[in-house]
Amino acid sequence: MSDGHDDARGAAVAPAPDVAWGAEVERQLERGARRGEHARAGLLETVAELTLSIRAALELMVLRGVATRDEVAEGYRAQRAKMKEDAARQQLGLGLNLDPGDKYGARENLLDCAARLPLCKGVCCFMEQALQEDDLAEGVVRWDHLRPYWIRHRKDGGCFHLGPHGCKIFDNRPRICRVYTCELDGRVWLDFAGRVPNSEAIEQLLAAAASGEEPTE
Repeated sequence: MSDGHDDARGAAVAPAPDVAWGAEVERQLERGARRGEHARAGLLETVAELTLSIRAALELMVLRGVATRDEVAEGYRAQRAKMKEDAARQQLGLGLNLDPGDKYGARENLLDCAARLPLCKGVCCFMEQALQEDDLAEGVVRWDHLRPYWIRHRKDGGCFHLGPHGCKIFDNRPRICRVYTCELDGRVWLDFAGRVPNSEAIEQLLAAAASGEEPTE
């Protein structure tokens, strides 16, 4: 049974968009953004206080001969590198593709994907992609509620919209899915023309996607 109505020929017509529901979702998002900004301001103040305390402690350690300034600097660099690595692995932060290009007007890179799937295993559909504002407004492409606004993935790491016969939202897919080409992506092909996949890198990407982690270099 259709939730819409039938036209004079008996064909089902899609129901009109629920404007009230859309307005409520937008209101909730704006409210969440405001709360997030207040929390951010408080966090910045806390971080500033902690920074001053740490600096004072480190200066005291140097003055008392517990550590040299070079040792403190080396420890800082090591911890900063680890922090960046952890942040990349956990994919922290708001993901929003600021590319202003219209996805429907994009020049698409259409390859012989169906023939290459047994080799590449469709690994591009397991990669992380941030959505554009137009995707959010359109409301077709689903994003991960725990990591706005990254495209949603299944438990196995594959795109939420990936079906047994390909993309289930092909006509509405994000811009990156239209313009990306694996032809020059060394993570996918050792020799694109010769159809030689980078099997090791592909397996690493698939395993990382399934675990929710970033692959190591």
